[in-house]
Amino acid sequence: VTHGRQLGKDLRLQISLGAEQSEIMSDGVNGQTRSFTRPKGSASLAWTVDEKTKVNASVTREVGQLNFFDFISNVDLNQGDNQTGNVDIVPDQRWRLALEVERDFGSWGAVTAEVFGDEIEDLVDQVPIFDINNPGTIIGEGPGNIDSASRIALEVEGTLKFDNLGWKGAQLEY
Repeated sequence: VTHGRQLGKDLRLQISLGAEQSEIMSDGVNGQTRSFTRPKGSASLAWTVDEKTKVNASVTREVGQLNFFDFISNVDLNQGDNQTGNVDIVPDQRWRLALEVERDFGSWGAVTAEVFGDEIEDLVDQVPIFDINNPGTIIGEGPGNIDSASRIALEVEGTLKFDNLGWKGAQLEY
């Protein structure tokens, strides 16, 4: 469900709400079926400061995706290692708070800078896998969940065009 509303001449609000329903089934000795629902959505404000500058602020609830190979064990003979599957793995969930500024420099190009912070639950990473029949015994390494994590980052990307310097059609993307 998404709803957008113009709050003023240069300010727009958009809200999106949703949920993801998952069912994970596994066969074998420890076969099981698990179902869970994960809420997701976002709220964002877009402000057009002037014709060349835009500011966007958002808060987002995201749900990650799992890979089939996270569940199964496999051996890489070329690398000489093995990876233990994990039937208990769940997709990560995160809250993201972001502030983005876009600036158009006309014939010189444009730049976008974004600072964001993530609070992550059930982060998927490589973890030791323990034998359920013999607690404390590690049987391998594989994908699993880490209870929580945080991240703060700054991303800058842009394009610098060289037409004004006589180098027609050349540009640097960063």
